[in-house]
Amino acid sequence: MFSSTKHSHTYSNNINFNNYKMNYSVELRRYTEDGDYIEDHYEFETRARAMEFGRLNRRHLYSILDYQGRDCDPKDITP
Repeated sequence: MFSSTKHSHTYSNNINFNNYKMNYSVELRRYTEDGDYIEDHYEFETRARAMEFGRLNRRHLYSILDYQGRDCDPKDITP
């Protein structure tokens, strides 16, 4: 992986990836007892849904990124 830190990726279900352009990505991190973390990613089409999901999961919220259809250079909109 990237370092000694363990990573796990979970992506949202029911997405047609053939016609789908990610607009917003929410990353949650749950820390383990030994200091590592589990990283979960969720993708949303609207800012409102991404922000609401982040608010509901604020305990583990790491970031909310605005891609607006871009593949790189997202804008960090984490509250």
